[in-house]
Amino acid sequence: MSYIARAFATVLASASAATFAAPAPAPAPAAPESETHQRIVDEYLTGKVPELEAELNILTPKQLEAMPAHERADFGYIRQSMAECRPAWWAQCKLGKKIAFQPTVWRPINATYDPAAKGVGVNFNGTAMLLTLGWDYKNMDDAGEGEHGFTKGELNQREVWMDVGSAEAWMAIAMFLPANPPKTMISHYVELRGDLTTVYYSLPRARRWSLWLYCAAHTDHFAKMQDVNSRKAVAGYLVAEVVGHHEKYPSIALPPTLEATGAEAAMALYLKDWLEKNSWTLAEDKSIRDAFRTFASSVDKNVMQAGKVTLPGGMAVALDADKDAANVVKRDAWVKAAYDKAKH
Repeated sequence: MSYIARAFATVLASASAATFAAPAPAPAPAAPESETHQRIVDEYLTGKVPELEAELNILTPKQLEAMPAHERADFGYIRQSMAECRPAWWAQCKLGKKIAFQPTVWRPINATYDPAAKGVGVNFNGTAMLLTLGWDYKNMDDAGEGEHGFTKGELNQREVWMDVGSAEAWMAIAMFLPANPPKTMISHYVELRGDLTTVYYSLPRARRWSLWLYCAAHTDHFAKMQDVNSRKAVAGYLVAEVVGHHEKYPSIALPPTLEATGAEAAMALYLKDWLEKNSWTLAEDKSIRDAFRTFASSVDKNVMQAGKVTLPGGMAVALDADKDAANVVKRDAWVKAAYDKAKH
């Protein structure tokens, strides 16, 4: 037998005497996103409403059928979000005329849009509540420079949804509150419901603006604001969501360190700066939006009666800032522990 033959026989004998694990197949590369998908997601995240609406209108069922399931799911979500965030009355109000309309935030409400009014007007005709809303229609969708990198239109989005959300809160107050509740508690509740409405119903960039503003409640500028803790409750929920479920938000790098004392405020201010300078993915934006819908569903008459809201982990935020000191200590401890876990 030749040397080569003997060597080959030796290899075969060795192979038969030993068990070799078959090499694991290489993971299949992720399918590239289609240009249409990339473009539509970008238009949604950056607030290019006319282009986005045009794209969505020309997509045919046959085209959607041919797309991967995850792309179809994204388009379905964006369509649903646009239907909620850009309802038919939006274009009507942009005309600057007084109209009766029925916006839906959490539930339908009957109201009047009056461009000459400012904010929310609440009046009664017997037992019927009359709600009048007013904001600057000229700034709706204005692409001009606003504040902190956001446009005038994005700032205006918050005003619109704040008014509509506050109107819904007033309707809820008339339905379930006892007679003559404290005026300060009414103010806290209306602010909170309005703030939550802006986070859920705004488009992504305007959503970031609202969250920026609520995280800024931890700055000295807002220290004497009557309803500051309503905003801090929203910021606290954002902090708890991002730190407690950080795996869902890979775009948001956590700060390198976080002191135990003042952990919640420090994290809120860190997120404020991040929101001003960065964007997030469609999945992250959807996750934030879904989380705040869950939070909003918990803000009901019990919040008004208890004077506080509950955050993840059983933490609480007293809507009266003077009664929140003990809660702050507990929230700081929870945030610090969640941060340490996420970092390690």
